[in-house]
Amino acid sequence: MIENIEQWLVSACSILKLRSLNRAFMPRFLYWEDFTAVTIYLTKIRCYNSRIDSDSPLLMNINSILTPERTFCGLDTRSKKVAIEKASILIAENMPHLRAVDIYNSLIAREKLGPTALGNGIALPHCRIEGCKDIVGALFTINTPIDYGALDDQLVDTMFVLLVPEEEVDEHLKTMAMLAKKFGSEEYRANLKSAQNNQILFDRACQMI
Repeated sequence: MIENIEQWLVSACSILKLRSLNRAFMPRFLYWEDFTAVTIYLTKIRCYNSRIDSDSPLLMNINSILTPERTFCGLDTRSKKVAIEKASILIAENMPHLRAVDIYNSLIAREKLGPTALGNGIALPHCRIEGCKDIVGALFTINTPIDYGALDDQLVDTMFVLLVPEEEVDEHLKTMAMLAKKFGSEEYRANLKSAQNNQILFDRACQMI
C-alpha cells in the first residue's frame, strides 16, 4: 500500500499522464482539471483501502474546517510574505494554543519548496504544524492582488490557509479534494472575490457547488 501523499501523487500523475508535476505536489498543478482529478482520484483510492463509501469525501463542506472568526475580507498587504505574516497573526488570535511565529515559519518553510499559488488568483498556503489537533482553515481576500509566483502569472487576490496536524493523512486528502472542487469553480471564485464583509465571505465560502 502506498504510504504517503507525495507517493500517491506521483503514482496518480503517472497513471493520469498529467501535464505538470513537481515534487512540491498539489500547488504546482497549472491546470485545475489536473489538480481536481488527482485529489479526487487519490481520495477514492484511500476510501477503497478503508472500505468506506468512495464518494463521502466529496460531501464535505468548507465549514468543517472554516469558521466566521477565521474569515477575513479585504486583507491589506504588499507581498506574499507580509500576507502570510498577517494571516498567521490573525489565525493565532483565534487559536491561542498556536503561536503566530510557528505558523508563519511553517508556512514560509513550505513556500520555499515551491509557491502554493494554484492559478486563477487563488493561493493555498499550507503546512503541518506541531500542536495542531484538527485541520484548520482560514480564508482571506486581498485588497490589492499580490505576486505569488503563480504558474499562470495571475496575481493572487484570494488566499486559503490550511494547517494540518503532523500525523494527519486521510482527512488532509479529503480536505484537499473538497478545496480543489470548490476553487475549481469560476462562479465560486467570483462570489468570494466580490464579498464585501467577513460574514458575506464566510456565507459564500460555505455555499455548496
